[in-house]
Amino acid sequence: MNKRLLAAAGCFLCELVAVGVGAGTNSLYTAPVCSDLGISRTGYSVSVTVIYLVNMLIYMLFPLLMKRVPLRGIFAVGLLCEMTAFLIYSQIRSAATLYLAAAFLGAGLALLGTVPITAVIKSWYPDRQGSVLGIVLSGSGIGGAALIPLAGILMNSHGWRAAALGSAGLMAIVATPCLLTVKENKQAGKHEGQKDGCVEPERFPFADRGLLTALLIYAFLTGASIQPTYLSIAAHLSEHGINTQNASAVLSVICFCALFVKVLLGAVSDRFGPYPAAACSHIGFILSAVTLVFFTGWLPTFEILFAFGSVPLALMLPLLSSHFFHKSPSRVLSLCMAFQTAGISLGILLTGKLYDMFSSYDPAFLLLGGVNFAAFILNKCSVSNTST
Repeated sequence: MNKRLLAAAGCFLCELVAVGVGAGTNSLYTAPVCSDLGISRTGYSVSVTVIYLVNMLIYMLFPLLMKRVPLRGIFAVGLLCEMTAFLIYSQIRSAATLYLAAAFLGAGLALLGTVPITAVIKSWYPDRQGSVLGIVLSGSGIGGAALIPLAGILMNSHGWRAAALGSAGLMAIVATPCLLTVKENKQAGKHEGQKDGCVEPERFPFADRGLLTALLIYAFLTGASIQPTYLSIAAHLSEHGINTQNASAVLSVICFCALFVKVLLGAVSDRFGPYPAAACSHIGFILSAVTLVFFTGWLPTFEILFAFGSVPLALMLPLLSSHFFHKSPSRVLSLCMAFQTAGISLGILLTGKLYDMFSSYDPAFLLLGGVNFAAFILNKCSVSNTST
């Protein structure tokens, strides 16, 4: 089989299971874990913040890591970390073990996430990154659509500990086929500064500090708004009488819709540039936040809108980094992902605190919608300034 297709298939499989299960099911655990262990929502938010603080640390180290460790090794360690995380989740008895599991999950999600996958895809598909990344990253949508309902069923019938054990088993099952197929194109991907057969040292793009600063702030604001909202959806729906299994169905539909949205917006980016794709996404998120607060019963509308709104978490930062920083997109993307995870950490803590203050997620959702709007305006201004 074509090596390019095998490499893309391996990345797709990682997204399907590692991200679809590892990140997709997290919000289902909020209410039952807090209830069983007597942890406040703010306390649980701290554990989720640990996930993204570990994410941030690893993203900061990625440029150094990728020079010294083969990409296949990075994926192998990531799968091992996620499997360990869910094994610990199944045995949680205190807040300390909850935070330990969160640390392993954070490491796994980063090591299997956007930066290494983008490195693989960039090396094999230098001219069609938007379309191919859209297809590969849609794996998380398929994984979420297929596996989140399974986690919900396990939780309802056997408890959240059994669901965690099931997730660990899935990680073990996919490890072998994933590691056999993930491969980097050494000729194209070994160095980013290659010209006419000569290898130039990679240069960090400090020449345009204003654009880099704007992109980092944009990454921070998108992280602070999108993921905290996603992680609160199931808990919010439970406040409106929707049980875990039905809430998992909502998350599953979001993931399924996101599958098509990522492919669509990836193609839009290839044809028209990354900004129109980003604009569609931000409009979708703002409308989804309004729907979640004022029209909670409109679940099909919310699911479609949020599928558009979730795209900047994975697709937009690789496309923006490659579009504006041709010489060092991997280094810029690593920084952007670090800033995005810092925003996620702050947003999660803020969301938990607002819930404890108001006994409702509505104020947090409205605030996060405003933060996402600020990211949208910043992105528009930075692109306009660059084009002029």
